[in-house]
Amino acid sequence: MIDEPGPWGTGPFTLVQGASSITTRPAIMNVEPFRASSIIESEQRDPQVVLEANLDHWNRAARGPASSAPCSATT
Repeated sequence: MIDEPGPWGTGPFTLVQGASSITTRPAIMNVEPFRASSIIESEQRDPQVVLEANLDHWNRAARGPASSAPCSATT
């Protein structure tokens, strides 16, 4: 879940515009052995988000992006 733009640094991309948030409820299906899932209760998503490459994540010499030019995704 990414609630708002910010330099989260948790992966190959950083959200710079828009938001995508999902509210879930845990659902335990079995105690032994433990099995669980999540039920989606609501979604709050902007129709468009903008991502930039998180240059601290990439090994640029071996495989990373050449630039941090933003890319856009529409849901």
